[in-house]
Amino acid sequence: MMNKLSETLTKIFNPEVIVDYTQFEEGNKIKYQITLIEEDNLDKKNTLSKITLIGFNEIFLAIKFDKLPFLHGRKDSIEKIENSLLIAENIRKSCDYIVWAEFEGQKIILLIELKSKNNDEVPDKFRSSKAFIAYIKSLLQEFYNFSIENYEIIPLLLNVKANKIIRKVDNSYFCKGFHEKKTEKQKVHNEIKTRKLYYIKHDFEKILNK
Repeated sequence: MMNKLSETLTKIFNPEVIVDYTQFEEGNKIKYQITLIEEDNLDKKNTLSKITLIGFNEIFLAIKFDKLPFLHGRKDSIEKIENSLLIAENIRKSCDYIVWAEFEGQKIILLIELKSKNNDEVPDKFRSSKAFIAYIKSLLQEFYNFSIENYEIIPLLLNVKANKIIRKVDNSYFCKGFHEKKTEKQKVHNEIKTRKLYYIKHDFEKILNK
């Protein structure tokens, strides 16, 4: 849904990183959903390569944060760290997606990381991404006289090995797993679905203590 925040952020971000979302009817209400893709995992088995988050009251804007370099760089980037303004490795990391949205009356900023194996770098990714959000907040305030102080930041790790029950890790970020046991038929015919559906209502009510 386009509002002042959407319009302003659209001016700030490169169109290449903006992610589409869709709306659907749930009873007599309009809800929103968004599909997130981790391209590095698309051809890999037993990985989280695509997931659709379903049940937002509104989505204002979403970006693929690691698609273009800012403080961070891609693994396949030709950029050299010594040519960067900031060189400390831990602050050059980023989560995969950032979503500005509303859920049951609460405005939120979702920092989303899609992982399949090693989670060691996740805390630094979320810390660096929170710092980026603080920078965006200052830009909105200084240049557009617009505040997003009432938005709650939710760092969320989604992977295929964690427990399906959402939990908070080291008082730092939330983690949700989507591991599914393969049936014999699926093993034989290699029919494991790579796309997951995540109905957010129960978990987000828990996160926001609703």
